[in-house]
Amino acid sequence: MTPMTRLSLAAGRVLYIRRHYQSPPPARNLDMASTSYPFVAAGPDDSRSPCPALNALANHGYLPHDGKNISVFQLISALREVYGVSLPFAFGLAAGGVALCGKGFKLNLGDLCKHNAIEHDASLVHRDVRETGGPLATNKPDMELVKAIIDLSDGKYVTLDNLIKAKLAREDQAQIDNTHGYPNKLLRTFSHGELILIMELLQRDGPGVPVEWFREWIGNERIPEGWTKQGFGFWQTHTRGKKVSEEIQALHNESAKERRNK
Repeated sequence: MTPMTRLSLAAGRVLYIRRHYQSPPPARNLDMASTSYPFVAAGPDDSRSPCPALNALANHGYLPHDGKNISVFQLISALREVYGVSLPFAFGLAAGGVALCGKGFKLNLGDLCKHNAIEHDASLVHRDVRETGGPLATNKPDMELVKAIIDLSDGKYVTLDNLIKAKLAREDQAQIDNTHGYPNKLLRTFSHGELILIMELLQRDGPGVPVEWFREWIGNERIPEGWTKQGFGFWQTHTRGKKVSEEIQALHNESAKERRNK
């Protein structure tokens, strides 16, 4: 069965989800890292992905801790309950991930390490396949890359501008620009949209993400103490992500122009 066929079958169950899925309670001042779902680091036999958001859900038990045989509906439920992702967006992320990387309607988190399916080069905090020797991407954040982003900050908040600078540096290292590098435009857009997902998930009242929250969630794949969810959906993330992608592309064009003029 092809990925598109699996995705079509999953899409056919949208009515079932809408009729039977129980929405989680609205966002409240609830500490999502509470003792009800304590952090337990992944063991050697546990399956983990290149995505800190999903790994944190497994580390806290919102997803099966072993990270295996996770259904589309378990993914939707956890994304909704913990991160406040809208139902259509949660469905798209879950169904897309399972269709592209899983088997049937389930996946192991490690299946998301498949290179250039969803995982991609020039990740903010994961080394590229060419750096690790492949063929699968690493599922562990590189703390040197995490530190490099924090070093761009003012020591209190990691801002969107900090993430854009870090992303541009990673794309330069991977020799990615506007003309080559990502296998398709969709994956490039998704890669740039990840910066917005970080901000949507972790930014609250300040100018960016608190440094300690960033280090805990991105580096340790742990829900930060005191963090509370806030809802967000596809269109606001897509709109902001598109602007970020355009800005990164403009910076690549500017760099290329400078190189030609030398």
